[in-house]
Amino acid sequence: MEAWGENFEKRWDKNAKDIEARIEGVDPGKSLDTTIAALPSATQKEPKGKTSFDVTSLIFGANSMVNTNLEIGVLGHEIAPRGSYFIALSHGKKQKVFGPKSPLIFEYGFTFSSQSFVFSNDKTLEKIETAEGVKTVFANNVDFQQVRRNSWNLSYFEAPIMLHFDFSGNGKVDQSLSLGVGAYAGVRTQSIMGQVGTDIEGQNLRINTTNNLNTNLFRAGLQAQVGYKKYKVTGRLDATPLFHDNAFEEETYIGSIGIGMCL
Repeated sequence: MEAWGENFEKRWDKNAKDIEARIEGVDPGKSLDTTIAALPSATQKEPKGKTSFDVTSLIFGANSMVNTNLEIGVLGHEIAPRGSYFIALSHGKKQKVFGPKSPLIFEYGFTFSSQSFVFSNDKTLEKIETAEGVKTVFANNVDFQQVRRNSWNLSYFEAPIMLHFDFSGNGKVDQSLSLGVGAYAGVRTQSIMGQVGTDIEGQNLRINTTNNLNTNLFRAGLQAQVGYKKYKVTGRLDATPLFHDNAFEEETYIGSIGIGMCL
């Protein structure tokens, strides 16, 4: 019993000396909790960068109408470049494909777009019955003595997708150079032909006609984008004709280019 007591006393003295040595090695200006927290942990991991981002963008630009050879078509020659524009508001997500450091980004979402075309003459479009069916043709504005504005507005709800190379760095997007290609598909929500002018008595006259003018309900196309930080230049070209088969004198496609930014 006495031997066990002596052995216990020796171990106690040794442990006490070890504890004193450890306490002396601790900076008195720091608490024990702070010192422990500062020690490296085998399970501690570096914080990960973001891989998913909400994005809202606004694009404004110019419209044109081209034929199958990508040349200004019959309808395109009747369109005044000044006043023919498009505006698109988009919201969606950008997802880094291979982790936070990857420059490859997949973007998806939805877009509301409005295509406005101003005719350079007093003619308008209307549907007529022919031996080959209902067609869309140019017609004179018989109700007007003088036409001041002659426009056509098409609105679409679209679902675009795009694959980007964005060199913004770890866990970031839209902070550097970016290049993107993609596609879009949508459905027409509105088609309005509007004329503003005066009648035969010189009185102001406005006529708005809601008519699909034989345009296809659905549209699809390709798009490409180049950007620096939040500023983007986007080009779009429809792959589906604007009008039904044989409804207009030639196949017509909407093309556009615009400047925008991520909000």
